[in-house]
Amino acid sequence: MKGVLDPLVVLPGVRRALVIGADGLLLGAVGAFDRSLDPDAFAAQLVGWVVEVERAIDPMAWSTPEQLVLEGSHGAVLLQRAERAWIAVEAAPGAALRDLAVPLEAAVGRLHRLARGLDAPAAPLPSRGEPLRDPDPRVTDTRNSERPSAHGA
Repeated sequence: MKGVLDPLVVLPGVRRALVIGADGLLLGAVGAFDRSLDPDAFAAQLVGWVVEVERAIDPMAWSTPEQLVLEGSHGAVLLQRAERAWIAVEAAPGAALRDLAVPLEAAVGRLHRLARGLDAPAAPLPSRGEPLRDPDPRVTDTRNSERPSAHGA
């Protein structure tokens, strides 16, 4: 998750970043956490807030929010929906919240690629002269096998 969140905590004014499952479980966190703020409790609290907002807008038949912002005297929390998870960023007072929209969208993309396994390291290329091998052992090499002729030889 560090690859998803690290680019967010280097942004001006960002204190912490979290990936939270839709069930409120913390999936990853980076940034400054101390004894006064437990990351697991913070994650559960944020998703609880999302659930309350969803309940409040349900009678209006609005869809699930894609982004939520809670701004207070001690800073702001931005939550960006990422399919079955949320990416949360806590920013210091006075941080330019508009400047966080694009980096949050990019983090959602990184999270989706990670979930699909596309961020996995590539297999090393073979050395010169070494035969190419299929990474899937169930696939057999038919290049050198004898095949029956189409003409029925």
